[in-house]
Amino acid sequence: MRDMTHLPPLRPLSHETPMACLIAKSRILRIIGGILDFLSSLRSDSYNVILGLEEELSQAHLQVPPQLRLSSPVNSADHHPSLISKRIQLEYLYYKECVCCTENSSQRAGSMSTQRCVESAMPLLSLQETLHQEIKAIESAKASHWFRIPLTIQDSILSSMILYMEL
Repeated sequence: MRDMTHLPPLRPLSHETPMACLIAKSRILRIIGGILDFLSSLRSDSYNVILGLEEELSQAHLQVPPQLRLSSPVNSADHHPSLISKRIQLEYLYYKECVCCTENSSQRAGSMSTQRCVESAMPLLSLQETLHQEIKAIESAKASHWFRIPLTIQDSILSSMILYMEL
């Protein structure tokens, strides 16, 4: 180590590394900061700002490495529970912010944003239902891991309220 004159080359995000999840999450969180700034702003910005934020969020979601993308079924036997947990957290983060961003814009732009808001709320509820089924299906010793996933009931309530109000 002392004889090293330069750092080794960076590994691509498609490699399974401890930092891959943190990098993917930081990309999404950076855009969430912009969304929160917009939502807390007292000035009435144009609808184009919302569309830009939604596009940035979608691009950040598309840049999530393949190994961190959630695929069904959630409780795949060939994946480590911590990897599944990371996948679920990234999905929740993305869709929750899609709902927050589009819910605010639906008040300004009407039916197009309302439809996007409903489309973002459905995966949150679907994921909640899947997790509930997985917890029931696995034995109690393994089930304790699922409760460590930092999901809150507010995520489900937000999605449920959006659907209730719009449908």
